[in-house]
Amino acid sequence: MKRAAARWICRFLVAATALTPVAAPAGIIATHEAVTMNVAQAQRAQLAGTVERADVAGALQSLGVDADMARMRVAAMTDEEAGTLATSIDTLPAGGTTFVWAIAAAVMIAVAILYRYR
Repeated sequence: MKRAAARWICRFLVAATALTPVAAPAGIIATHEAVTMNVAQAQRAQLAGTVERADVAGALQSLGVDADMARMRVAAMTDEEAGTLATSIDTLPAGGTTFVWAIAAAVMIAVAILYRYR
């Protein structure tokens, strides 16, 4: 009895597998296209996260830009625009400007030189 039931189940599964239409056509894409899509998605996510931060939203509000409007503008950007903005945000100094540190280093070097040749 068990063998007969197992045979019928196997036959049913084979028939169901053979008659199932292929519903997912697949295409071949180049590697650089896949990487470009992933990078663009990551950059958009980074920009969206930046706009969501409370300090950024407060700064935008003080400049008269609504946070919802900023989110919509980020969503409307092309991949190239989003990439340029994300890259420029990444290259900005964190916590302030490096110009102050450059001046401080120059003053310290000048003091050291004056102290040495005194």
